[in-house]
Amino acid sequence: MPAYYVPASVLPSGSVSIPGRVPYREMRLIIEHSDPEAVRILQEEFQSHPYLEARPQRPFQPGVSPGVNAFYLPMHAFEQIPSVRLLIHQAHVFRTRQVFFTGPRDLTRGWPPFLIAGITVRPGENAFDPGLVPLTIRAVIAAARRFNAQGHEVIEAIGVESGFTQIDKLAPREAARLIRAANDEAMAVAEEKLDEYGRVRPHLIAMVDLLTTTGRKISTEWRCLLEFKGRRCKCALILEELPRLGIGENEGVPIEFLCPETDRPQLKVGDEFTLWEGKKRIAKGVVRQVLPEA
Repeated sequence: MPAYYVPASVLPSGSVSIPGRVPYREMRLIIEHSDPEAVRILQEEFQSHPYLEARPQRPFQPGVSPGVNAFYLPMHAFEQIPSVRLLIHQAHVFRTRQVFFTGPRDLTRGWPPFLIAGITVRPGENAFDPGLVPLTIRAVIAAARRFNAQGHEVIEAIGVESGFTQIDKLAPREAARLIRAANDEAMAVAEEKLDEYGRVRPHLIAMVDLLTTTGRKISTEWRCLLEFKGRRCKCALILEELPRLGIGENEGVPIEFLCPETDRPQLKVGDEFTLWEGKKRIAKGVVRQVLPEA
């Protein structure tokens, strides 16, 4: 297994870099924190993971950090978002000049060449919940690994500002434990599985004959009730990869069940169902494909 798949603790001594890629022990994750005591504790907790680092955050200069060539920014920190397809729970690598307006005063000066962003959360999830820290760390690491796997340019060090990720809302030792575990998990994923890693996984693909979209703002997910043989189950239409969803027949709509496994309907290809919001039927559908569990 190549070195960049596995935790540093199990790398053989003297392992070498693969051209165009960065082994785990060389791609660093740097947490910038405004509290000096938190920095001290994080550094202490990172001793078993030499490619994790904590640094004092520079006042009023997020994104400007020596030795960092990629920096994580949450979506709301963008000045200009490139036209990309955003996926739930996944991050993306952008060139700094893609994101900021440039003009007589170059706003990119002092920033690293790459920014990592684009994580969208599910309806009902709070983007400012410190419980999502592991999700953010995993998404950022996976985005950098996908980028490095292309072999053109390399992200060697990622800066993460604690305030942008809610790390500063956690006790430092708890934050360190979560960061270590998330980093190890994301770095252990096989390269061929990175595209799907962290993604919301639907249970089936269906044709959905939508009756109306009135009053509904369609974003990345549409939650409703799926009725099959008189029983209803909470579900979500995963719309992040669909070019559009309109009134009438829509093929290839991914659907995820949100009810407990014991309450899920046992659908098979060809089964018909209906979708409801409260007492209002919003669609009828036909199962085209049943997907294996993630």
